[in-house]
Amino acid sequence: LAQDGALNAEAVVVGFESGRVAVFRVLLPDSLGRADTDGSGAAPEGVLLASQPVLTEDEPLLLDHYFCKSPVTSLMWHPVLGIISIYRDGTALMVDTNGVVTCSIACAAGRDVLVTAADLSLE
Repeated sequence: LAQDGALNAEAVVVGFESGRVAVFRVLLPDSLGRADTDGSGAAPEGVLLASQPVLTEDEPLLLDHYFCKSPVTSLMWHPVLGIISIYRDGTALMVDTNGVVTCSIACAAGRDVLVTAADLSLE
């Protein structure tokens, strides 16, 4: 997501009904290793075992916040503004890559609205 810092990784942004927004690191097959039988690092017939569940000691959580108690209806990523989340109560919230709220607008989108696009120009 970001050029540097904790969000400089393959990631997925997830919004929850509780109002929580979380960014999880995506565990890619190459970073997890490959199952091999001959020590070559390749799975039989060159197939990565990416469909197998991966258990890690720690949750691959990069960032999360819980600044609004309403369910999340839309999420957008902007390289400069950060994570923009829209909530069912109409609140629009911008959080930077450190998890700090940079902008909050109550009733910006109206109640029960799903935002699919926004003009995020800085001017």
